[in-house]
Amino acid sequence: MLSQAHRRSIHSSLTPILGEEETDALMSEFPASPRDDPATTTDLALLRSDIHQDFADFKAEVHQDFADFRAEVHQDFADFKSEIHQDIADFKAEVHLDISGLRAEVHQDIAGFRAEVHDLFRQMAMWMVGAMIAGMGLAAGIGAAVAQVGGG
Repeated sequence: MLSQAHRRSIHSSLTPILGEEETDALMSEFPASPRDDPATTTDLALLRSDIHQDFADFKAEVHQDFADFRAEVHQDFADFKSEIHQDIADFKAEVHLDISGLRAEVHQDIAGFRAEVHDLFRQMAMWMVGAMIAGMGLAAGIGAAVAQVGGG
């Protein structure tokens, strides 16, 4: 690397020969500080190594993020599945309870209907017996009247 004194000396010597613009262009090819040094193979190898390490770290981080996400999604689905199973069980219990209530209502209605039909059959039997007795009395009365008119 050229010191500032060397750079000034070379610039002063070349300017009368090449001209100001051409000398500036030529001097720009020689770095003024270590930051401006051209990259060497070692520099590129170190940079490549750093890039490979950064990429490997990034890849590992992405893999871990996906693994965490996958685990989270699996847990969410497991929780959802558990909630669904619980909801179904609750619904099933509610339906069974409703059906039991309906069954009790139907049995009660049937019992009431049976009692009503039994009462109606009893009333009908009493009316029929009463009608038969009345009919027999009427027939006996007609028979007695016929016997009096005919025997008399």
